[in-house]
Amino acid sequence: HRLSYLINLLRLYAFWLIFFLVERLIFVVRFWDSITEDGSSEVFVIFQSALRLDASMTGYVLVIPVLLWVGEIVVGKSFVSHRFLIAYQRFFIGLFSLIGAVNLNIYQEWGAKVNYKVFKIFFNYPYESTISSLETGIGLTVGILLFQVLFFGWLIRFFIRPAYQLHSWLVRPVLSLLVLGLTFLSVRGGWQ
Repeated sequence: HRLSYLINLLRLYAFWLIFFLVERLIFVVRFWDSITEDGSSEVFVIFQSALRLDASMTGYVLVIPVLLWVGEIVVGKSFVSHRFLIAYQRFFIGLFSLIGAVNLNIYQEWGAKVNYKVFKIFFNYPYESTISSLETGIGLTVGILLFQVLFFGWLIRFFIRPAYQLHSWLVRPVLSLLVLGLTFLSVRGGWQ
């Protein structure tokens, strides 16, 4: 298919937006009472405001695959393995799931998400920080972490398809610029 790279980019883009949406949904459901103190209309604002940030983070995650795909398009030959692309995505699934799980515990303790102060406190008081985390009921957090890693690690297989080199030398520069441009636009979070 002539647009297989573009279709893969859009599929992965959709995958990551779904991932971040589910992660945010888990957070909002977990802390519904404290988030909706000012009214449940705030929940809509949370999701609306986060969409640009999610799009930007998705762009950052996709930079390496996009650069590799552009290399394939320019050379006219496939050299990026399907297994590598899935492993790459699974690495970020694990990383973001871990950060989301840590956020659940940190927010419950301090009413804030992970930031530099959390790391400063952890490195200055590792024993006390660990004990405090364990006392807050880490079972639910670990369960959510495992769910996200296993479910999204399984799901990613359906979002990446092998790309086919059927592009003439005239189409290659246009397709390369289109794939790079969409990724750059995503990293910037829009036209602003």
